[in-house]
Amino acid sequence: MSTCPRCGKQIQEDDKFCGFCGFNLTIEQSTSSFTQQELKVSDIRLNLGMVYLKQGKYKLALENFKKVLAQDPNHPMAGQMIEQVQTAMEM
Repeated sequence: MSTCPRCGKQIQEDDKFCGFCGFNLTIEQSTSSFTQQELKVSDIRLNLGMVYLKQGKYKLALENFKKVLAQDPNHPMAGQMIEQVQTAMEM
């Protein structure tokens, strides 16, 4: 386990966003300073979908990822997350 650089809460190594403060853990940041980024509704829905995916609530995850794509058809992660959910549902 590691900690979120923004809020200091414990996070899983494979997390892409902090479940507590929403910080995007995939963006490389310099250790000297962090800037707060404004979360859009699509980012919050993406985070929620990821939580549902981890909990095995695939239908709810899929609904949230599809709503992200409806709001932002070019969202860089939503399509990938839909594919992950569909793969998980097939297992």
